[in-house]
This record gives sequence, C-alpha cells and structure tokens, in this order.
Amino acid sequence: PGYYEATAGGSAQKGEDALACAKRELYEETGIADGSFTQIGRRVYEDGRIFFSFLCRTGWDKAAIRLQAGETSAFRWVGEGEFVDFICSGKAIPAQLERYEDYFRWMGYRKA
Repeated sequence: PGYYEATAGGSAQKGEDALACAKRELYEETGIADGSFTQIGRRVYEDGRIFFSFLCRTGWDKAAIRLQAGETSAFRWVGEGEFVDFICSGKAIPAQLERYEDYFRWMGYRKA
C-alpha cells in the first residue's frame, strides 16, 4: 500500500515462456496487443522466484487502454526518461528499482 507498481505482471502458465507471459499479462491488464519487447532484466531470488523484466515500446492509442477489473486501478503513460525518474522517485515499489537498476546503469541513466 502507498506505492505504485510500474508493470503488468504475473505468473507464467504451464508451457508459457517469459516473453509469452509478459505479452499475455500486458494484454490482460491493459488491452495493449502490440509492441516490441526487449528483455531488460532477470532476477533469481533465494526462495526460487524468478522475475523477467521486459520493456515494451508501443504506439498503442492511450484512449484504447482498458484496465482489468480487480487487477489494475489506473495507468500513467510515460516516456522512457520519465519512467526512469518515476522508478527512482520512491513512489514505485522498491523491488522494481532493484529489478531495473542494471538496465538503468547500462543505459546511462544511473551511475555505477
């Protein structure tokens, strides 16, 4: 509570790879059905959880977003630079900065 989550995420279904899962979850939670996806991270936690992070670039019409009831309460459409600032602002769940940190450094948004 009190944080935003900058993601459309969930668990993979049986037989589904990480990219297929990301595309399905994005569609289910927002209605976005196209875009180019780039894997920007992968974290394996001691408890066995694995998080894959993808960046989706899309020209989807913001007016066509449809939020999944019970899963998504609102959205904010931002460019890449704004996204980095938002994740680093402390308004997003702390685990997201941890998951995106290597990508932000690689892109030059954060110092090593």
